[in-house]
Amino acid sequence: MVMRDERRGMMKRQTLAAGGLAVTMALALSACGGQTKEETKAEAAAATATEQAAAGKGTAGGETKDVFPLSDSVTVTIAGARDDSETPLGDRQFFKDMEEKTNLKVDWIDWPQSQVVEKRNLAFAGGELPDAMMGNFILDTASLVKYGAEGWLMTWNDYINEEYMPNFYALCQRAPGLLESITAADGNIYGLPQFDYSITDVTNDTLIINTEWLEKVGMDMPTTTEEFYQVLKAFKEAGDLNGNGKADEIPFTFRYNDGNNGQLSFMGFTGLAYNNQHERICYKDGQIVYVPQQEEYKEFLTYMNKLYSEGLVDPEVFTMTQAAYNAKVKTSEPTCGVISIWSAAGVNAPIPGNDPEKEGVYQYVLPLSGDNGVDPVWIPRYTPYNRSFCFVVSADTKYAEELVRWADLHYDLDTSIQNSKGLIGTYIQEVGDRVYEELKKEDGSAYTSAEKSEFVTLDDGMYGIAAGDCTIKQEVTPGSKAAANELYKKYLNPNHAYTYALMSEEEAKQDSILKQPLKDYVDQRTADFITNGNIDARWDEYLSGLDKLDVDKFVEMYSEIASRSKVN
Repeated sequence: MVMRDERRGMMKRQTLAAGGLAVTMALALSACGGQTKEETKAEAAAATATEQAAAGKGTAGGETKDVFPLSDSVTVTIAGARDDSETPLGDRQFFKDMEEKTNLKVDWIDWPQSQVVEKRNLAFAGGELPDAMMGNFILDTASLVKYGAEGWLMTWNDYINEEYMPNFYALCQRAPGLLESITAADGNIYGLPQFDYSITDVTNDTLIINTEWLEKVGMDMPTTTEEFYQVLKAFKEAGDLNGNGKADEIPFTFRYNDGNNGQLSFMGFTGLAYNNQHERICYKDGQIVYVPQQEEYKEFLTYMNKLYSEGLVDPEVFTMTQAAYNAKVKTSEPTCGVISIWSAAGVNAPIPGNDPEKEGVYQYVLPLSGDNGVDPVWIPRYTPYNRSFCFVVSADTKYAEELVRWADLHYDLDTSIQNSKGLIGTYIQEVGDRVYEELKKEDGSAYTSAEKSEFVTLDDGMYGIAAGDCTIKQEVTPGSKAAANELYKKYLNPNHAYTYALMSEEEAKQDSILKQPLKDYVDQRTADFITNGNIDARWDEYLSGLDKLDVDKFVEMYSEIASRSKVN
């Protein structure tokens, strides 16, 4: 494999991959019907008359202490997930290089992304697992804990040390809280994560405003909720701001409860906010709270009702599909004054005469200050620890130690940089000491994940980057997401990015019982409060409804989970 040893500009081409799994907490866990591992294996044996392997059981597997390359070649089976557009796992250069480096051969079982859960469940139900499984949604966190507790998966506890896993062990030292965040409530570690601290400063939704309309009504960029209100009133009362002869101007639009186009971050003027990834939980004065239960939420609802009741909010915010929303905001003839959206780039592009190198018609509105004297906040898209469990080993493998050492190679820092961003020299280049920028094609377009997959696995493997390890430069052009990230960065309060340790099986069951009824109730009542008002008179009754849905029990459970994590 290609190897370069010097610190600056010289990198090891020993790459694997991973990316951003959106880890789900409550997929259906019905594959084994509640049976233990041994029960399922017994049934499978009777049905198939196939001998069941029972070696390993989560220990060091073989007696060999060989370091790579192994003196004797070993072949293992690994089931991996990949998108249909991507290069088959066994054909990727990284894995070919890994085999040459280690003398560990892999018989790859490619599972299509769309079938991962089905294929995985069938493997567990049949009682026969490959030596390891790797990739996107191989195991959600609830399944990881369930199958781990049932004895299906190898535990990593005795391996995460300098002897067996020097790279991952070093990562844990650089990233306090990482080890706790992957440890189950029973004290065991059942899977290895993807971990990338470099993506924490990423906004979720952003707020953009039509600056041409601002100029026409003779007003400046709003900085407070009162100024924002006055601007929206001016947009409504000004008449034909877009000059099309129609009364089609909409002062403020968003998609209710949409993480990328919604109102969730907008409530940051209260000092509290949440997004849909954080279960409506955040920290307040050092304590876990349920945001829709707080006085700040009432303040937000009161303000939103004021806007809605005066016709300043799009009446379709509760009903629009994403397609309808795109059609409304991405037009050559602007109809919306203020828009909640992923970035301004997609809105500015269709405007006739707009130069993509210059600031467009729509520009970002920074978080607004309220009249409560608190600093406004905005919601980061990701929790500080992008933890996705992407590599597990069967408890029955005969090659536990070999797989442990093989997995650890992926967490080498230089390898991790390439795993997450692509091959150095082709897709990314070093422009300073641990400072990198992504390369583009000759036509200026970005390389796709499918193109990068020729070498690495990207979203379907392992890597780890801690805070301060490196800097990935982004191209900051006006209206781009990178521009939004820079503007909103100082408002992204990490206390609002609730990160928790792994749930126990019992906690996962409780979560599945409590979370959805609370969400449905809050969604319905929030929409009702915004549209119909009378909030003060109905607030106590609303809180009583939360109590009946065991909100305190929900908060208590998440507080307990948070106590097992050092992330925050």
